[in-house]
Amino acid sequence: MSYEQKFNAGYVYLICCCASLGGLMFGYSTAVISGAISPVKMYFALSPAEVGWAVSSIIAGATVGALLAGTIAE
Repeated sequence: MSYEQKFNAGYVYLICCCASLGGLMFGYSTAVISGAISPVKMYFALSPAEVGWAVSSIIAGATVGALLAGTIAE
């Protein structure tokens, strides 16, 4: 007994493109953050712990923003 599964290839490609764009944007934001660490550290005279907190806050904010945007988009 064989099972045939039908799917919309265009929809699958769209989902794959959206997922890859998410990875691209994450990598881009990481590069922007790493380029901004030194000037921010000097301008605000941050300690290493404060720099780590600032960088992790940016990533956490982006994660929360993506979750909220996904909920709103639904």
